Amino acid sequence: MKKLFTTVLCALAFLSASAQENTFSSNPQPKEIKSANHNTRGGSWRSYDDDQYVTGIGGPQTFAWGIMFPAETLSEGQNITKTALFDVAASTGDVCIYYGGTTKPETLIHKQEYKTTGAGEWVEIELTTPLPLFGENLWVVFTTNEGQGYPAAACANSGDPNGRWITLDNTVWEDVASYNLPYSWMIRAYIE
Repeated sequence: MKKLFTTVLCALAFLSASAQENTFSSNPQPKEIKSANHNTRGGSWRSYDDDQYVTGIGGPQTFAWGIMFPAETLSEGQNITKTALFDVAASTGDVCIYYGGTTKPETLIHKQEYKTTGAGEWVEIELTTPLPLFGENLWVVFTTNEGQGYPAAACANSGDPNGRWITLDNTVWEDVASYNLPYSWMIRAYIE
């Protein structure tokens, strides 16, 4: 049975730690935004964001957020060579690339650490090896154990649910909109 979570605003910090552990919320604190300056090297960035930061999502200590590109939107023979996320809060964790799966990531093919500082700008993460596309759905997922800092940068909702996946346990993936958080993730994949 699907767990029911409630949205908690920052002002409700008096709630017990156990109640907050499984609750996502947004951090309405504004950040200074530095313009995106991506090196394109002949490829292109794929994303669901509009480059306009709105809020950071967090709450639970450990969670993952990600985006999925359907296979039909990608070309076989290309590679994903880097990812990017908007650096809204100091955070560490892993960026994970998966192939397959429509409602949750299926096969983990790459994992490497990331670190952000809260600089209010895009951070590019060069993958240690190019990953070929094989006609499978492509997932770009970030994980953290520092969720109380609201590290998942979000922009206005793009309208595509593939731009707003979230999980507490890496088993049940949900649409962040189901938590009354109408946003899309500021995550990108570089395809060349």
